Amino acid sequence: MSTLKPIWDHPYTFWALLSLPAIPMLLELTSGDPDAVENVLHPSGEFAVRFMIITIMITPLMMLF
Repeated sequence: MSTLKPIWDHPYTFWALLSLPAIPMLLELTSGDPDAVENVLHPSGEFAVRFMIITIMITPLMMLF
């Protein structure tokens, strides 16, 4: 486990994990579908809202626990 600790503590690991939802969206945009932009807008907005809610919940949970 000591060999994985520097990898998990690296800031690029955090950004790589945050970029994982973008992979299906990019695949949708490169599919050639004329309605691809409309099909990508809803999931990207939904992810943004969920991520904001999780971010806002951190402080009350820290105060609770």
